[in-house]
Amino acid sequence: MREQLSQAVLKILKSVDGLGLVTRDPQNIEDLARTNFPCVIVNATSEVREFIAGGGPDYIMSKITYELALWTQSPFVDTKRNNLFDSIETAFNADRKLGGLASDLVIREIRVEPQGSAPYSQSTLLLEVDYCFKRA
Repeated sequence: MREQLSQAVLKILKSVDGLGLVTRDPQNIEDLARTNFPCVIVNATSEVREFIAGGGPDYIMSKITYELALWTQSPFVDTKRNNLFDSIETAFNADRKLGGLASDLVIREIRVEPQGSAPYSQSTLLLEVDYCFKRA
């Protein structure tokens, strides 16, 4: 289920106009071509689970957090960043259940990192995805 969720998150991000590279693989930002920017590196960071017992099979309610590292390049970093925040949020709001895999999702936090190494700027969006599955 985790892999299906990760693929669904990636698919939505790849549909966002204006993004270059969208990947789950670590990248050396300085080695990327300008055409890859702005880029997003997706990483599942944590998961909190709650066991739900009752009447039939046991189910697990889970909340998985994805860190979406958004990298932009000069010029107009702040404007690019703000426009992308809006576009990314709009894309996730259009499919809050990730095609039926999740019960809900929300961008819980947006962090703009302190001055990085020019010409690059990093922001981080924390995406929380709630889902339920049957305990094995």
